[in-house]
Amino acid sequence: MQIICLDFREIESREELHDFLERNLELPEYYGRNLDALYDVLTEESEETVISVTGIDDETLGYFKACVSVLRDAARENDRLTVRFPEENEED
Repeated sequence: MQIICLDFREIESREELHDFLERNLELPEYYGRNLDALYDVLTEESEETVISVTGIDDETLGYFKACVSVLRDAARENDRLTVRFPEENEED
């Protein structure tokens, strides 16, 4: 099983986001650097994978929230992919 931790706190632009995702998710060369391409790659993942996402909060910009939606949608589509958001489970 592959476990990947993604911390979005230091990312400030779409370009930085896609650079970050390419590095940390080890995306293939043909990755199109957009959210549709991210969804496609994640739903094709055949290895058991857990992605833990931190650094997303109410201040997060729209494109990053869209990325979170893509991660969730891909996990619903691919039963070998689990996406966790530990900050959602924290008690205030």
